Amino acid sequence: MTASHNPGRDNGVKLVEPDGGTLPMALERAAEALANAADDDAAAQIEALREAARAVAAAETPTTTEEESPKTPRVLVARDTRESGRALADETLAGVRAMGVEAVDCGIATTPQLHYYVLATNSGAPDSEHDYYARLAAGYAALTEEDEDEGVENVENVDASPPLVIDCADGVGAQKLKLLGDAVEPYGLTFDLRNRGDAADSSLNDGCGSDYVQKMKAPPKRGDFGSLKPGTRCVSVDGDADRLIYFETREDGDVDLFDGDQIAVLIAEHLNELVKSAAPFLTDVTVGVVQTAYANGASTRHLVETLGAAPVCVPTGVKHLHHAAEQLDIGVYFESNGHGTALFSETTKKKIEDATVEALVQRSMPHVKALLALAHCQRCINPAVGDAMSGILLVEGILRRLKATTLPRPYADLPSRQTKIVVPDRTKIKTEDAERRVREPKSLQDAIDDAIRARAATDASVRAFVRPSGTEDCVRLYVEGERVESVDVLTARIRDACETVLSE
Repeated sequence: MTASHNPGRDNGVKLVEPDGGTLPMALERAAEALANAADDDAAAQIEALREAARAVAAAETPTTTEEESPKTPRVLVARDTRESGRALADETLAGVRAMGVEAVDCGIATTPQLHYYVLATNSGAPDSEHDYYARLAAGYAALTEEDEDEGVENVENVDASPPLVIDCADGVGAQKLKLLGDAVEPYGLTFDLRNRGDAADSSLNDGCGSDYVQKMKAPPKRGDFGSLKPGTRCVSVDGDADRLIYFETREDGDVDLFDGDQIAVLIAEHLNELVKSAAPFLTDVTVGVVQTAYANGASTRHLVETLGAAPVCVPTGVKHLHHAAEQLDIGVYFESNGHGTALFSETTKKKIEDATVEALVQRSMPHVKALLALAHCQRCINPAVGDAMSGILLVEGILRRLKATTLPRPYADLPSRQTKIVVPDRTKIKTEDAERRVREPKSLQDAIDDAIRARAATDASVRAFVRPSGTEDCVRLYVEGERVESVDVLTARIRDACETVLSE
């Protein structure tokens, strides 16, 4: 029971599949129909459930023989710290039990923790909350373990690094990051938790959290971030701790943002270096990145240069990113808002294991180190879903391996602007090419193309796209270019075109 980055008064439901993943797209229509059915319209509710059952039956393959007994169904239920969570969780548990299904109350948890519990319990892995922290902490400890020949002085300098300042958004992350911090503190990583939800002025996601920091490009309003020394490394999570945004404080009170695009570049580059260092024992493994059209063009250009291939571009929404990343050997994805992770395919995991054995047999220790580092990175990652807590450990582990005292910035973001345009009917817009072009009405894309051509002569990097909002009666306009002036002019011209074409 969580509404993620929304205000505390809101609440909702997130559904987790048996494999720890998110609701399949085939079931979304049924879920929407069920949610929109009137309370007194039993026929609509029943039909929505039947549609869901048909979708499940079509997707499932038999897992038992006639001699085997089917598994007893169980449903795990968790909630965040919203005031309404307990009552909603109790109603859910009662509803599950009324269907004759075992219901397990997991209590307070982050959304990614529940995803992990479901995956672990169905795969036979240790599935308690303690096991969750133990897995992540062990991965971080192994990833950052110093070689004996690295020198004592270097180890002392790393361990003396200041605490990581974390804005917990006054949400569930505060409780759980305290427990994770206890688990990793013996390995030299300490947390300074702020906006923990226990102050008189606490307000979930209100002027704090990853969504606020990323959109406003400003430090949280609460938590005394203004007292921090310039250059202090900080991270903000959202209300249910599945997003993370890094930033460094500045003397003028603003922040240097390190958003999801930059996190993806940091992780992908490091994993790619490890893969290259593991050759020739590890072959035919590539690292790929998945982005949406909202990814800053400078990050896309940089990834092409460093990875040798363009990122995969998919429609907006973490479900699209996650599915595309699953098709890669090692797939890294992060939306600009900080929602993302890194995925290792089962084939790649097996290749890393086999290559490690072979390198050990041949006593090729530099290759062994690279291969083990890839394995340790996997243990730092929640294997089910994007997870702010595991993301923090992976980022911090990479920074420690790089001996970086500041966040690396290999490229500078291009100026960009996102604009919301209220229109009578957003459904008039149909998009294609991962939402980068308007298919209908054609006259709108023609107007966008004309506007871009007019600026391209003086700014070759300009690009723009329009897409209908998935939740509001509006369309969203994104414009990007080398120069702020280009972005401003293009935004005004395309906004006018949208209002003209969509009002016809």
